[in-house]
Amino acid sequence: MPAPRDGSLGSHSPGVRLDHEDAAELAKLLTVIGDWLEGADAPVLAASWRRFAGTGHDIDELKADLGSFVAALS
Repeated sequence: MPAPRDGSLGSHSPGVRLDHEDAAELAKLLTVIGDWLEGADAPVLAASWRRFAGTGHDIDELKADLGSFVAALS
């Protein structure tokens, strides 16, 4: 689900716990997505992201967010 357009983070549960195996699998998936965003199609994906998200959040911020999520899951 995309982030709310009003800039808020939406509802989240900071106290939610993931099983270690689930967290590792999620981190692996986020890493694959991050690698894909940096691959040969990066310019096309960046343009698509700009059309989707507007000017408030660029592809580099998305990649940084993915990296932060992976770090938090590790």
